[in-house]
Amino acid sequence: METSTPARKGRDKEWFCNACGTVVGKGDDDHKKHDVVERANSDILSSEIAQLEKHLYNIKMVAKKNEMDNLMDQFKTALSFEDLENGSLNESIRSLKEDENNRTIKVATWNVKNFSSKKIHDESNKISLVCATILAENFDLIALQEVGESRSVGINSKNSAISKLQVMLNENSQDQWIVCTTETHIGKIYQGFTYGVFLWRNSSGIEINSTVATLEGDYSRQPVTITCTVGDFVFSLVSVHLKEQGDIPGKKKNIEEIAILHRLVTDFNGKVKPDSILLGHFNNYVPSIAEYSEEYQNVLGPNEYTNTANDSCYDGIIMHKTMKNERYSKHGVSEIQTEDAIEESDVSCHRPVWVELKYKPKETDETEETESEQKKQQ
Repeated sequence: METSTPARKGRDKEWFCNACGTVVGKGDDDHKKHDVVERANSDILSSEIAQLEKHLYNIKMVAKKNEMDNLMDQFKTALSFEDLENGSLNESIRSLKEDENNRTIKVATWNVKNFSSKKIHDESNKISLVCATILAENFDLIALQEVGESRSVGINSKNSAISKLQVMLNENSQDQWIVCTTETHIGKIYQGFTYGVFLWRNSSGIEINSTVATLEGDYSRQPVTITCTVGDFVFSLVSVHLKEQGDIPGKKKNIEEIAILHRLVTDFNGKVKPDSILLGHFNNYVPSIAEYSEEYQNVLGPNEYTNTANDSCYDGIIMHKTMKNERYSKHGVSEIQTEDAIEESDVSCHRPVWVELKYKPKETDETEETESEQKKQQ
């Protein structure tokens, strides 16, 4: 009597075996082998995945350890091994805290080339690019030259170019910008009048100790000055715009104006004032101030050109060597922001020149603060 192997439950029809990728016929006894192979392959794959995950975990742990080792090396380098060995860790940390307290302000000067309401009306993009440049460079305090205005408009009118620039600066930043100008013009430019102008960011912490004042002397355009305080730093800015070098009939030469300018930074005893900074448009004769005072130095080098043609040093920032040694951080000449077909020279032939100066925040009296807090609690 013949016997037959009963078909596996659920396998009474043709079916597809995942293990070998073939169609298994009805009643095929080999399907049991296929099932065994399929389960075996699945177990091997699961084991390999588990090993791979463990390997990746180990790699991550090694990478994290290497990262921590690098950070520790940097920390040791900053403190120096000698500090660690001598137990002077607290002294090193105190030194790092002192560095944190050394802050800087960015002081700039820029001849914005015939900046008036008529000019910005004719060249509508000029004012927006001046604004964009000031904001892009994060200036804290800036002296402007060639800010002009007609008598019919007036420098302090809301329609003046400088007032519109102030509004635009406030609208396009989180800061409140403050403008300070001379009440009267300081000379002539391009058949018009020019004024002394300073502007600064309120959040910079700069306090103005005086109004903008003109300085007496035989100048084509009167220098203007302002005294400022930020933290422990008190200084005066003298913004100048000298005439071109050379002989001009009926007018003084630039070199003669430089000689007069030297007197502006000396006190009545003839001693040089170390807290004064001369900045502005010197018309390619910046180094000549050194001929009258070895105490003053230009922060720019001889080949740091300040015009858009990159061939002249028209502008500069000159400070007493004591101030430079104690306060100087870095300096630069910035490019003017442009758009579309408008080039830098379309805005001004001068680029902004700047210097970063160090200061320390004013120290607070902890005793007074504690007493004040105690009184509030009572």
